[in-house]
Amino acid sequence: MKKLSSILLMAGLIFLLAACGSDNASSTDSKDTSSKKTEQQEQAKEESSSDTSKLTTEQKKEIYEHTEDEFGDYFLIGAYTEEGQDGDYSFLSASFDNFTIHTIPSLVEIDLNDESKEMEQFSGKDTVRAIVLEIESENDNDYNFLYEGKATAVTDTGAELTGFTSPDSTLAKEYTEEDYGEYGYIYFLLDDISAEPKELEITFEAPERDGEPISEPQTVKQANYKPGQDMDI
Repeated sequence: MKKLSSILLMAGLIFLLAACGSDNASSTDSKDTSSKKTEQQEQAKEESSSDTSKLTTEQKKEIYEHTEDEFGDYFLIGAYTEEGQDGDYSFLSASFDNFTIHTIPSLVEIDLNDESKEMEQFSGKDTVRAIVLEIESENDNDYNFLYEGKATAVTDTGAELTGFTSPDSTLAKEYTEEDYGEYGYIYFLLDDISAEPKELEITFEAPERDGEPISEPQTVKQANYKPGQDMDI
């Protein structure tokens, strides 16, 4: 199985379960459903070629890998990664002393749920497009430190973005030497709902110990962008 963030894996699982379910239907119903679904997919693809904002949530589900998460319906537009010879997708990593974070950045479109629409970050919008870092951290330090999950990003389109951690994240916290690692999201919201950056440069701020950074900020780059529809997940 290819290693990828749970946004991608969950979306792939949903797709797989939907396919299995359709196999259990009668052959007649299956053909009718398949034909109708194909027509819907082709129509939606044509409409989405220029602007996904014209699509409904249901139409997007016919085109993109989909899952539901804390802010609403997530649609995978693409990911910033490379596929190795062993079939695994590569992670971006940044290390600070003996504290390391790993991520595969993904470009997602989110149809916000009612609760999220009221959040300050989303300013009452219905839909947003964001670069999402789903991060796993590893800690092997023998001292306590604070990691706040601060990061900035620059895209090949010139956009300069400031990230924020999700409310459910346990990534940003005071780490003790007993904490092996945590998990969470960092979001970079794009101003343009149709933006599809192809290159990404992310700078992670270092954790702090007694109010001082434990190392220099770390910058990682990824110039390999894979559209979600081209990914084997």
